[in-house]
Amino acid sequence: MMANPRKQCRRIMSGSLVWAAMGLIFLPLSYGASSSGATKGTAKKPQTVAEIAQYKGADRQQILEEGARKEGRFVWYTSMNERWSRNISREFQKRYPFIKSELYRATSEDVIQRYVAESKGKRGGADLINVSALDFQALLDEDLLQPFYTPEAEAYTPYLKDPKGFWVSNRINAFSVAYNRNQLKTEDLPKTYEDFLHPRWKGKIAIEESDNDWFFMLMNHWGKQKGTEYFTKLGGQNLQTRRGHSNLLNLLVAGEYPLVLTNYAYLAVNFEEEKKAPVGSYYLKPTPVRTEPTGLPKSANHPFSAMLFMDFLLSKDTQQRIANEGEMAAHPQVKMRAKLASYRDNEPTVFDAAKAVPVWNQYVELYDKLLLKR
Repeated sequence: MMANPRKQCRRIMSGSLVWAAMGLIFLPLSYGASSSGATKGTAKKPQTVAEIAQYKGADRQQILEEGARKEGRFVWYTSMNERWSRNISREFQKRYPFIKSELYRATSEDVIQRYVAESKGKRGGADLINVSALDFQALLDEDLLQPFYTPEAEAYTPYLKDPKGFWVSNRINAFSVAYNRNQLKTEDLPKTYEDFLHPRWKGKIAIEESDNDWFFMLMNHWGKQKGTEYFTKLGGQNLQTRRGHSNLLNLLVAGEYPLVLTNYAYLAVNFEEEKKAPVGSYYLKPTPVRTEPTGLPKSANHPFSAMLFMDFLLSKDTQQRIANEGEMAAHPQVKMRAKLASYRDNEPTVFDAAKAVPVWNQYVELYDKLLLKR
């Protein structure tokens, strides 16, 4: 029975509590678990969730559609933005009108809590789950997920998919620096992490009070000794701490401070391009990056439909729709706003949750102590 992840690991991220962690491993050229059926026409048709998920036969599309017609519905649990997730669900149903697409959209915390409750009751309502990387690791650790094969995964960068085939990320979230263009000129901006330690920035830097993952990624990248030395100095800069990344930017625009060090990259670009706010943004090296995995529960009631949706969600066309909405799509071949896409050129360092799990509470406490002064 799955334990409540909230009792095992404390975490605050973007206004929601999330569980533990996610390991990012480089993937060999062959992706996913071995096929449960041969590619020859004499192959046995897949029946179980495992067989359906891992099927690689030449007739895979036909098999999935035939099975999905019998199922007639599909349930997606996601923490994706409600507007985007509903748009994707509608487009999927247009593609496959014989499948009724049902959506449960909530914060990662709420999605996990609902699925945990269903798992305890052996109901298993979700056919596909997409939550934050930290919450997703809870499902991995409890052996609740089924490895799968999708041809769409071949295009994805190694750190955006699991070598054992348990997940592929459909979005990413990169951290950038945001600044008020009415208060700072481009030539005056701090260009490196070390630059933020200059006395001129004392009291002028804001961070989100729960960005423990940003903190952990940099600590992991630099090493604990160097990281602790840096963040001790940064904490001496009288940081402005606020809750919520949108709130951080609203107060930046209002002139409360000129710099935000822990900004969500897509938010700043949306503020600048859609809201026409005086916000600029740029990446530092290294750039902390968080993935948003999608996986298949072992208890999926509609696995044929789920795998059709998995293909659809990870396809270049759907990923382009996500990018067009202003999000950071994971597919490396989509056209994303140039300012967002440049994270790839700034030494992305990806959250390694498997490494974080055993020490997570220690790092949360260290973040509070060094930067929040609690």
